Amino acid sequence: MLRFVRALYNTYRNIDATLLEINPVFKTSDNNILAVDCKMKLDNNALFRHPEYASMRDLHEEDPAEVEASENHLNYVKLDGNVGCMVNGAGLAMATMDIIKLSGGEPANFLDVGGSANAQRVEQGFRIILKMKTLRLFWLIFLAVLFVATVWLRELLMPIKILEIYLFLSLFAYREPMPEKRWNSSNSRV
Repeated sequence: MLRFVRALYNTYRNIDATLLEINPVFKTSDNNILAVDCKMKLDNNALFRHPEYASMRDLHEEDPAEVEASENHLNYVKLDGNVGCMVNGAGLAMATMDIIKLSGGEPANFLDVGGSANAQRVEQGFRIILKMKTLRLFWLIFLAVLFVATVWLRELLMPIKILEIYLFLSLFAYREPMPEKRWNSSNSRV
């Protein structure tokens, strides 16, 4: 069994996996260990080291929203909750999901648009999240340390107009006055 576990670990590392699950594992009467079924997930950021894996990708096995997000360079994972969130930063996304849970809600997704996202990526993020049938609230948090708040606000105003649910927006600016005048003149229902 030790040899099997060691081989499993080496495989996990060598293929840049984020998940390698064997279930069930059988031990035969002659003491051989067999992996009967296996589930693997590869790190998309490491695919450049394994170009041979691209031909093995089966998009029909992946969540369509996650495929769409990856095509638009968004870090997205669909979850089972009813509070959607979009942020700029993975750590901020994790903290937001913790706050949602602590407040009695359930996160519907993990979506990090990154600090260099533009209006097209933000709008695509909106469209992906708004396809969820269970969504009751959408929480946007943008921390203006990596970007200029007025630029982000201008780019947010277009996609926000497509919302038909409640939106909670948190926009934090660093060393910059909050662009309330621009927001108030946008006629957004937030």
